[in-house]
Amino acid sequence: MIEASKESFTHRFKRTLKARLVSGILIMIPLVITILIIQLLFDWTAGKITPFIAQFFGESLEEPYVSLISIVVIIVIVYSAGTLATVMLGRKLISGFEAIVLKIPIIKNIYGASKQVVDAISLSDRAAFKSVVLVQFPHPGMLAIGFLTGTILDSEGEQFYKVFIPTTPNPTTGFFEIVKPANVMITEMPIEDAFKTLMSGGIISPEKIPFKLGDKL
Repeated sequence: MIEASKESFTHRFKRTLKARLVSGILIMIPLVITILIIQLLFDWTAGKITPFIAQFFGESLEEPYVSLISIVVIIVIVYSAGTLATVMLGRKLISGFEAIVLKIPIIKNIYGASKQVVDAISLSDRAAFKSVVLVQFPHPGMLAIGFLTGTILDSEGEQFYKVFIPTTPNPTTGFFEIVKPANVMITEMPIEDAFKTLMSGGIISPEKIPFKLGDKL
């Protein structure tokens, strides 16, 4: 009985230790990724102009303040670009720049694909993803999380759903499917929760996914 109790305690200890480690990793991963992205953005932006600012001020300014000024300068530049994009002249200039970029081989593919993803995520007047859905993919009997992006009509006027099925753990790529409404299960899952589920490979997911069969919109 004592031996069994020890084994039971050991088993519980290992299970608790494993659970705590996994929880700690899941908490640390977003933090580490955020720090890496911030560091990368700093190196690409403020980090590039820091040497020029340091040279301009010479030795009269300490290093932390030089980096701070670099960040402020980048914020001003980004804010100015955002302001420019909201006025008619700015939109024309940006459209002209994009027209030139989209004529350059290879670069046009990279820039075009990146812009489509950004435009889809940052739409302000309407939601890019209307709702989270479940569809049978890639085979019947298997369900995949997808995003309803709209509807489309065939030549006879029948309505179909446009569904984007993202991959995991990178939901910015995936498959585009045109599906009959009767084959689409519209869920009540928030879009944010769907992204968490996809990016975690299902580790972070709700216990239940209430849904109803799609109907024509």
